[in-house]
Amino acid sequence: MRLPVIAPLVLCASPILAGEPIEEPFTCPVGGEEFTITGTLSCSQLGRTMLLRPVTSCDFVTLLPVCPGNGLPVYREFDAAEVEGLQQMIASDDWTAMRARPPWDRALALATWFEDREHQFGLALNGLWQDSGAVLADPARLDRVLQEFERRLAEQPDEGVLAALAGFALLAAGRDAEAATWLDRARTMELDDWGQAYLSAVEACRGQMATEPCAPGAPFPPPN
Repeated sequence: MRLPVIAPLVLCASPILAGEPIEEPFTCPVGGEEFTITGTLSCSQLGRTMLLRPVTSCDFVTLLPVCPGNGLPVYREFDAAEVEGLQQMIASDDWTAMRARPPWDRALALATWFEDREHQFGLALNGLWQDSGAVLADPARLDRVLQEFERRLAEQPDEGVLAALAGFALLAAGRDAEAATWLDRARTMELDDWGQAYLSAVEACRGQMATEPCAPGAPFPPPN
């Protein structure tokens, strides 16, 4: 079982390779249900959005396989003991409530249940990227993402661009006072030239979020 890569906050460029979709077989680790996911043999990063979501030549790939029958988001491989725990979870009332959540939020809840700190940040970040409209409209979901940002910054203080990203997400959610706090924090952190340019772009969006360059899906850096 080969899992798609859940992208971290990688800020480097990739060589340009055109992606072509391929269908790959996938087996659910709980129940053995077989289904297909979409992969690719090549991919390149073409840019980013104002939410810093990578734009690639293979945006069609399945980043988070979800078993159609039981709704399990397979965000990583699970060992035998974990599969047994998942079988019990899926048979419980707790899973009924968890399954009502969107897939990325469900995966983050599952990782939290496993105390799987290694993957929680990536799941929170990808939830913001792949389900941005729903996350920005749901204060509880956005707060959960920001909680992971806080933990990541405590462990990786050199990723100060996350503070600027948090500020932008809060601006997009209409939570301007909280956004100001994160942006003030970003200005105190060490940022490279790229991070400084992003912070400046976010700052320019304060009071201008209804404009096209400040939309969450707008390109960053903006086209000349």
